[in-house]
Amino acid sequence: MAEYDGVPGDRGMELEEHLVELGRRFLWVFAIVAVVTLAAYPISDNVITRMKADFLPADTKVIALNPVEIVFTQIKIAITLALVVGAPLIVYETFAFMRPGLYPSERRFYVGVVPASLVLFMLGGAISYRFLIGPLSKALIGTSSQTTTPLLVLSRFVDFVSFLLVAVGTVFQVPLIIKLLIKMELVEPTFLREKRRIIYVVMFGIVTIINPDPTMATPLVITAGFILLYEVSLWLFAREKK
Repeated sequence: MAEYDGVPGDRGMELEEHLVELGRRFLWVFAIVAVVTLAAYPISDNVITRMKADFLPADTKVIALNPVEIVFTQIKIAITLALVVGAPLIVYETFAFMRPGLYPSERRFYVGVVPASLVLFMLGGAISYRFLIGPLSKALIGTSSQTTTPLLVLSRFVDFVSFLLVAVGTVFQVPLIIKLLIKMELVEPTFLREKRRIIYVVMFGIVTIINPDPTMATPLVITAGFILLYEVSLWLFAREKK
């Protein structure tokens, strides 16, 4: 084996050994996610029923345009549930694979940041589910229910809910990102203050482009949440820097 000069205490490994270990860990994660997906598939109908009850007016009908759409949507929900349940395992296996090549400071950084990011994402998704999706969906449907009969396509409805869960969960990463940028001295708080308007416009543009809602309601709500978290985070961590 070639001479190794790297992280103290680490053992040099050939490329083939790295690939074998990576494959082993990937197969383990894949197996767990697959098992949870199979277990979650039978309850996917219950999840759809729950989402309809939580997010839509009682008289709103949800339709499927073809039988395949129903199956694909159920599979999508089952996989999503499996990824949520398996997220801690994915984080652990990723860390376990990288750990031998990380310096102690990098290991502490990973252990501190990644779980915090995961918790913030789950918190954002939970807040979105509890306080945002229902009122926003009902408000959007209510604007046209006086002249038309609300009739939603199943896959698009699920995509809309998924988008808001992921978008708000991602927005909740803002405090962590700002803290890291300031702590690692990659940017100064003054820069973040001076460029805030440009950042807000860019954020609004990105959300508008990827947003499945043709109205401006969803981008405006998400951008407003982003601005709130940005300003609060900047206020807290900029003070910390002084």
